[in-house]
Amino acid sequence: MPLLETAERVTLIIGEHDGNETRLPAFASTLGRRGVQIIVDRFRIDGDVGEQIRTHALAANADLLIMGAYTRPHFLEWLFGGPTQDLFTHATLPILTHH
Repeated sequence: MPLLETAERVTLIIGEHDGNETRLPAFASTLGRRGVQIIVDRFRIDGDVGEQIRTHALAANADLLIMGAYTRPHFLEWLFGGPTQDLFTHATLPILTHH
């Protein structure tokens, strides 16, 4: 949180599988109350999730990508690949992960 509180702005990139909007994480309102500008970028997941996240992060002029990691079991992600592994392999900006 201290790192995010120093940001000029924070862009939340949220990929969604269906038409339902995912709730914003609780820290978004906390940052807003502390004066950090929050921008929400929602996209419909279609195809390569890692590439979509990377594209949206670069479009937001991100300096750092903070993301949840390994939502699937590590073995399946290792065997079949996945967004986390894809983003690590093709990293175009620093990544901080939270499991």
